[in-house]
Amino acid sequence: MDIPMYSVISKRPSDCSDRELQQFVKLVMAGGEVAKGLPGRVQKAVSLVMLLNGDALVGTAGLKRPETGYQSKVFRRAQTDKAPGKFPFELGWVYIAPDHRGGKRAKPLIKAAVDSSEGVSVFATARQNNEAMHHLLTNAGFVLSGMPYASQQNAGQKIVLFVKDAPGGKAAGPAV
Repeated sequence: MDIPMYSVISKRPSDCSDRELQQFVKLVMAGGEVAKGLPGRVQKAVSLVMLLNGDALVGTAGLKRPETGYQSKVFRRAQTDKAPGKFPFELGWVYIAPDHRGGKRAKPLIKAAVDSSEGVSVFATARQNNEAMHHLLTNAGFVLSGMPYASQQNAGQKIVLFVKDAPGGKAAGPAV
């Protein structure tokens, strides 16, 4: 019996085919955590990271360029003492299809996305009850910042903010 192998690829959105972009958006939407406007935000990302099982896309992550208003709102709602402008990128869209979970498959997705930040400070959010994601983020060097706040996407859920300071406080984004 042939067992398909997993592989991780990271690309700038401009280097992705239309099919790859469509599959990425479809899989992220399956996670149910993303508001409207995803295709446009995917196009503006720093990098898109894909977990493939053979030729099938089964996991995603991305290094996003959040809009200033959204970024400020997240930091304000989390009541953190961190300045949102010092975290120009957001790790997000981390999703593994249910049939492919386990086996530490999210770890290389997160690493590849964070590596594409070129040492710039990054933030991430997670549901307060998503202990697996908290563990992954902590292992990737993120720390919890501020207080939990109500999710606007999922009633009854709380969101927490994680930050990863750049070495030496580097806050400017890499050239694109």
